[in-house]
Amino acid sequence: YELDRRRQSLLTGGWFEAYSYHVFHNMLSRFSVDFELYSRVQYEANLAAKAMSRGDIDLLVSLQDEIIMVECKSAELSADEASRVIQKTRFLKDVFASTGVKETLFMLVSVPAETDEAQAALDRIEAEGIEVVEPQDIRTLLSSRLGAENRA
Repeated sequence: YELDRRRQSLLTGGWFEAYSYHVFHNMLSRFSVDFELYSRVQYEANLAAKAMSRGDIDLLVSLQDEIIMVECKSAELSADEASRVIQKTRFLKDVFASTGVKETLFMLVSVPAETDEAQAALDRIEAEGIEVVEPQDIRTLLSSRLGAENRA
């Protein structure tokens, strides 16, 4: 049996992006804040004529004055995959900064690490300032961020 691309995409990670989108939308809708939420955002950026990159952002959230970029990984991360996430994040931080966006949060929604290699990959990502959360912690993270902003 041969799967078409849409079904294959859903089974190999699309479901995780859809779930994360639903959680973000559900939580952000509960707060009285303006937000925009986009999934599978394609980008191609040229940064000061020295670097060019293209790819996609799983979820992009515009929340008040902040941009939140979310990468979703439904399988354990390898060292190579961690390097790709870090490289993409560094590049997009520079792109956002060059456009005047001051507040950014980069987040990785990932399954828990079950091997030492996967834990080392997650540790490298966190060391880069990327917020690593498991799916069940998305609600808590958003609640604490929005609760703190609403109290300010």
